[in-house]
Amino acid sequence: MKTFLFAHNPQNWHWKNLNRAIADIEETGSHFEKWSVRSYRQVSVGDRAFLMRLGKNTINKGIIGSGYIHTGPFLSEHWSENGKMVQRVIIEFDTLSKDPIVSLDELKSLPYYNWTPQSSGQIIHENIATALEEMWLEKTTRQIERIITHPALKEGAVNTILSKRYERNPLARSLCLRANGYSCKICGFNFKETYGELGENYIHVHHIVPMSAIGQEYRVSPETDLIPICANCHAMVHRKTPPYEPGELISRLHFQSQ
Repeated sequence: MKTFLFAHNPQNWHWKNLNRAIADIEETGSHFEKWSVRSYRQVSVGDRAFLMRLGKNTINKGIIGSGYIHTGPFLSEHWSENGKMVQRVIIEFDTLSKDPIVSLDELKSLPYYNWTPQSSGQIIHENIATALEEMWLEKTTRQIERIITHPALKEGAVNTILSKRYERNPLARSLCLRANGYSCKICGFNFKETYGELGENYIHVHHIVPMSAIGQEYRVSPETDLIPICANCHAMVHRKTPPYEPGELISRLHFQSQ
């Protein structure tokens, strides 16, 4: 899953139905809106989307929304209605706000990235996207309150509009890593200890029960149903179907028996 930064400049385009969009999310959990995307050749259904409010004379710059890319790219008329056609996607927003949830100043504390791009729909590199998800988790009060009240998160909702896919909840990943750390739970490997700064906050997260095997929306406990494992162990876990249980793979570690 890739992550993209979309842009909204209120000086160029007034979002007339923003209040209705926010209400839709409060009532139904989502709102669908088409948005222009510069990196359309890299976009896939299910990729993560963040919406940045910017503009030369915009006072409150920052990220005001998040969601997932719901369709592949398609040509649609430019917002200026001048007859120009641009590439767009439909975003399924799960969070929207009138004011920035993460301000531009706060974003500058993350690894360097151009948070005020000239165009919308540019890819965010994985290490920056991971740090952004952590900050987003801290800042989205509504989502945090839901997590505190309901420690199990919904994950694995099937989207059948274009093709079946299982949505991976980035909040679940963040909570798993917060609870379990960044060392592999099978072999103990830690990327930062081996690669230094390059490996900081990097690890795979494994679903102990594959979402594809469940085939429906279910509730997952990030602390117990997900585990951090290194790329090698992740590959070995999936050497059979269904995957090996973590304990099974631990018993097969060669250095354990020496």
